[in-house]
Amino acid sequence: QAQVAAAEAAQARAAAQRVGAEARAKAQAEIAARLAEEEAKLAATGAEAEARIAKAREAAMSNVAGIAADTAAAIVQKLTGKSATAAELAAAKG
Repeated sequence: QAQVAAAEAAQARAAAQRVGAEARAKAQAEIAARLAEEEAKLAATGAEAEARIAKAREAAMSNVAGIAADTAAAIVQKLTGKSATAAELAAAKG
């Protein structure tokens, strides 16, 4: 009878260990899936942010030439008292 009880206890322990291992494996798979999902979201958010930054950079750089021309015209006006024409500014730009 003691041997039967020991065998039953061993079977119960094995079953409990199996259930625990299955639960751990399932939880790890769920965690891995959620982690992959969140990493994909972060990658998409990062790509969107990079695109917005690039667009803002392009917009800023497209204004640089106009700002430089306006600044040059203001300097010419201040130094000579005369307004420079667009052709003169373009020629000075090279």
